[in-house]
Amino acid sequence: MSSKLAERIIDTYRSRPTVAVLMSLGGTNTEKILADEEIRDLYNISAIVTDTVTSRAEEIASRHGLEYILAQTGRFNSREERVSYFDALSAQLGSIGVGALFYAGFMRIAAGSIIERFPGVNSHPADLTVTDPSGIALYRGMHAIDLMRAGSGTIGASVHAVDHMVDTGETFVHSLPQVVDSGLTERECHNLIKPVEHQMYPLTLRMLGNGILRIADMPYTYDPASDALYTNSGDKA
Repeated sequence: MSSKLAERIIDTYRSRPTVAVLMSLGGTNTEKILADEEIRDLYNISAIVTDTVTSRAEEIASRHGLEYILAQTGRFNSREERVSYFDALSAQLGSIGVGALFYAGFMRIAAGSIIERFPGVNSHPADLTVTDPSGIALYRGMHAIDLMRAGSGTIGASVHAVDHMVDTGETFVHSLPQVVDSGLTERECHNLIKPVEHQMYPLTLRMLGNGILRIADMPYTYDPASDALYTNSGDKA
């Protein structure tokens, strides 16, 4: 991905945009974002969107006084169906003044106009800075945490730009790898990396909102053991 999308996200996020949070499941990342007073000051978070009635989105939205949007859908049988779904959601979000998106455990691959219209950032439970020779991240997709553990014996996390492919947007911040036992289940690995995501995602949003995240320093590296952040040159941020 060129830095143009990252530049657009940086420009948009530092201008206190109206934001919708997209989630599908339990909403732990959403809860962490909404509990952060600095983030609530930096962004006008107005709505929570979910694709399923079984998520906690309605409960969380009600508790925080936010608009609840149920954009329910089943399995997409074609790319056209997926684009149509996201184009309709894009129109709905535009009608309520949304200007940016936080993807927080939203289990749909974005497509169509929503990507260009609303700059988005996502938290991903694997290290997207590990790439193949062509530069494509090795640990992408729904089972990325298992791919990373199998490939390196470690787990990690990333916060990245949302683009038109799966987990290929530029990485803003990634965590130091954490060595794990090979016998752990995928769920156990997720439970280990969630606290890292819960620290790193709000940290990235605060940096973007304050206008202090620099493309030249990306990807930043987050050390969860010391809660420290480093630039790509190794300097403390």
